[in-house]
Amino acid sequence: MSEMTESKSTTLIPTWDCKAPLNVNDFNLRVETKTPPVESEVVSEALFPVIRSQIGEFIRQSPSHLDFINPALKSFSKKAFDASYSGLDELAAFESTIEQKYLTRCDAQNPLHFLTMWMARASLAKIGFAQYLSNNSKGLAQGSEEQRNVGLGFAHHMLECDTLLMTSPLIANFRWVVYMHFPFPAYIHLAQELKIRPLGQLADRWWQAMSENCAARLMDFEKKDSPVETKPNNPFFTLFGGLVLQAWSAREAITSEQSDPPAIVTQIRQKMALRDKLAAVSQFQTPGLDDPQTSELISLDSLGSQSSVTRGSGMNLGCVAFPMEQASMNYNGNPWDWPMPAWAGMPGQGW
Repeated sequence: MSEMTESKSTTLIPTWDCKAPLNVNDFNLRVETKTPPVESEVVSEALFPVIRSQIGEFIRQSPSHLDFINPALKSFSKKAFDASYSGLDELAAFESTIEQKYLTRCDAQNPLHFLTMWMARASLAKIGFAQYLSNNSKGLAQGSEEQRNVGLGFAHHMLECDTLLMTSPLIANFRWVVYMHFPFPAYIHLAQELKIRPLGQLADRWWQAMSENCAARLMDFEKKDSPVETKPNNPFFTLFGGLVLQAWSAREAITSEQSDPPAIVTQIRQKMALRDKLAAVSQFQTPGLDDPQTSELISLDSLGSQSSVTRGSGMNLGCVAFPMEQASMNYNGNPWDWPMPAWAGMPGQGW
């Protein structure tokens, strides 16, 4: 909720001193108990908050996390002043502990266990991605291939975990919490890499990961709990479509092969075409709500910008122009230096 309101969470600063909950079941907690119960050697009913709390403890002490929220707080972190400290090495050790102590004991057919497993892995990938950004502020255009692959690997894994969560029927009742953690920065990072190096060795794999996640999370507009459920003046689809289509245009510009575009590109182009059709229709008449095609167009138009915006133009939100396909503003340079739009209009801002 702090991410969604652009506030800083006091639970993720190094001065937070509340202990993580014990790995125990509710029936171990009784009024007459005078001493804390012994933690279970197997998974308990408290599995999800236990792991989230331990990940939170790891994050709040991480120098890369403090670089993002407030570098002045690094004075409270012992790690920040340890010359031998390696963020990636520590993350690998922490991930191994979480896997061996908890996740390997989970039952993948249990909804709560499944949710915990993949949200934990997504969170660990997010931590690694943040560490990469903290250590490589110059962006994808700089740095060694090995360094770039580390960051791209974390971004890719974030999408894979999110897709598994979004496509699992097991966690339908928990999907609301998944919606709050849309991995949009992973899309930005992969799309920027695909624009700079359109024919990279893993390019097809990244296009597939983005296509699968987009289909699972964004393209089924019939889901009433969708994070992009139709609402007016939503800048998300315009920004998202511009990122993806510019990356694919870069590939088309340097290859003579006539290959089919990935599913994500086809879907975005179809939605844009339908929205533009509605924009043209609305100039001459008031659409009839009983017409099935018109109803679909109205739904799609709500995802994008004002109906007067057509393909090839931009939508202005404050001082930031978000492009459609061929735009005046290109997503060049370091994507993490772009001006920040008003994210309050976007669903699922937390990542």
